[in-house]
This record gives sequence, structure tokens and C-alpha cells, in this order.
Amino acid sequence: MCHFFPCPDITPPVICDLECKPGEECKFEDVVCVSPPCDPVKVCSPVRCEEDLRTCPDGSTVGRNPEHMCHFFPCPDITPPVICDLECKPGEECKFEDVVCVSPPCDPVKVCSPVRCE
Repeated sequence: MCHFFPCPDITPPVICDLECKPGEECKFEDVVCVSPPCDPVKVCSPVRCEEDLRTCPDGSTVGRNPEHMCHFFPCPDITPPVICDLECKPGEECKFEDVVCVSPPCDPVKVCSPVRCE
């Protein structure tokens, strides 16, 4: 009776830890195998982003930035609204404040802050 040898367990390494340039990412790539088992090798390859576009408030469009984890490029600067119309407590005034921006564009927000005497 003929028996087959068991197949080797080929599990690729889990962590791809190459230091790649901006706009590149570490990936595992299969190699031409002469004498199995052959593990995939670590390579730096260009980041491939979705090709969708974001429409900016001014009507222009921006694509994704492969050097910034495929986030959209920022929209052109837009002048924030001139009127800060929050009703604030006495001793406070309405001001525009920049926010921590996770997904640009992020407009400043209206806040009440203490009046500073100059």
C-alpha cells in the first residue's frame, strides 16, 4: 500500500516589520519556489489607495494620499464663517477654535471663551 508524506505546514510570518519609505508598506510576497517549503518574503511596495474622490465645500475634488494612510488630501482653505453667533455668558465671547482633525477637512468650531483683557 502506498502512503503520501504529510504536507509541510507553511504558515507565513505574521509580522511584516520592514522599515519602508513614506508611500510604501511592508507586504509578504510569494517567491518562485525551487525546493519547498518556501516562505513568502518581506518587501516594501507602493501603498495602493482607493481611487475615489471627495468633493470639497468649494466644489473641487481631492484624492487620497498614500503617504498618509490613504486619508484624503485636504481641501483648499476655506475662510471660516465671519459671524460667531453663540450666546455666551457675561465675561465670555464667541470665538472660532481649530479642532483635532481626524478626517480633513475640519472647519473651526464656535466656542465661548473668557474675554482676555489686553
